[in-house]
Amino acid sequence: MIAIITDFGYRDHYAGAMKGVIATIAPDVPVVDITHGIPRHDVLSAAYVLAASLPHFPSGTVFLVVVDPGVGTERRAVAVRASERYIVCPDNGVITFINAEEAWEIPVPPDASATFHGRDVFAPAAAEIARDQGIPDTWPAVDVGKLTRLDIPEPRVDAHEVRATVIYVDSFGNAALNLRASLLPFPLGTHLVAEVNGREIHLVRARTFGDVPPGAPALIENSEGYAEIAVNMGSAESMGFVRGAEVKIRTSSPPP
Repeated sequence: MIAIITDFGYRDHYAGAMKGVIATIAPDVPVVDITHGIPRHDVLSAAYVLAASLPHFPSGTVFLVVVDPGVGTERRAVAVRASERYIVCPDNGVITFINAEEAWEIPVPPDASATFHGRDVFAPAAAEIARDQGIPDTWPAVDVGKLTRLDIPEPRVDAHEVRATVIYVDSFGNAALNLRASLLPFPLGTHLVAEVNGREIHLVRARTFGDVPPGAPALIENSEGYAEIAVNMGSAESMGFVRGAEVKIRTSSPPP
């Protein structure tokens, strides 16, 4: 199986052309579109979606991840093995949240388009791995310790305050933080204040969206186990919890 993540959107032919290449090389391999809706050039969001998706696919799945603002430059094309699955991607940080076990450099054909490696480099590589159930012997090994990873500030946690970064905002406007919810020091029902982009927003530590009134924000554990700012029937993004924002959350008295 090949599972695809891109920022190509749904208007143009790019995703379809990649699937045509896959069908030519590996016609019996099923293809799943995880999403083509990653925000343009947003490598961090792609990294989050990849990590969130990977555990739910069968062993041997090849993830084809093409969010590649450096296409045609000196950045490497790589294949990575992790958790009995493969990831074919640019070496630009999309594997930031992945525990890579082995990696190989994918050769770039001399006639590859300088602007569409998704079609000419990554799709053929993914199809070849899926068809042959392994990495070609001719691909050189890469030191996994030298793979590119995004520089994200480490979260800070104490008894009354956490500092974290928004690493992903979904289509509902829910803002996932780079902090596992199991590390939150706040019991359910705790009244909190979140500081983001110069604003202070009152919210409650809750189990799920409906535990607060419509339009009210909450700090919850999302389906991937991360701490997340969400608004019941609304959008945390519209309150300033945008991708990349630094967030400080502290205990507070209930608002008047």
